[in-house]
Amino acid sequence: MGWKKLVETPDRVGRQAILNVHVYKKEIPLGENVDPAKIASMTTVSPDLANLVNEAALLAGRQSKLVVEKMDFIQEVERSIDGIEKKTAKLQGTEKAVVARHEVGHAVVGTSVFKLLAGQPRVKKLSILPRSGGALGFTYKIEKELLITI
Repeated sequence: MGWKKLVETPDRVGRQAILNVHVYKKEIPLGENVDPAKIASMTTVSPDLANLVNEAALLAGRQSKLVVEKMDFIQEVERSIDGIEKKTAKLQGTEKAVVARHEVGHAVVGTSVFKLLAGQPRVKKLSILPRSGGALGFTYKIEKELLITI
């Protein structure tokens, strides 16, 4: 007979604590603009937090930075959502227009829902750059209680 233990997904405060453990345990130097509370607000999946810290540090290292900056974390969150940006694959002509309209549709509906219904996520960013996850674009939302200024 196998027992299963259910563990709740941590809230923003729990994610911040998990992030702090990974940042300080590995002695990763953070830039002055990095606030672990805001980084914790950008993601809801706690098992990926250690990987988020590691990958952001690797991104900073590849650019010969001495500290991990907020932009490194932002880029890694976007990468974890929908894959690596394909620098060689650029949308052209009609396909670009179709993808742009599609993503704007998500943004318009998402913004309307945010304004009309309490507690709904706000659209923070949209992109029409193809990604390795297969998407030609994405619309990124942040929970209303977790809004941050990037």
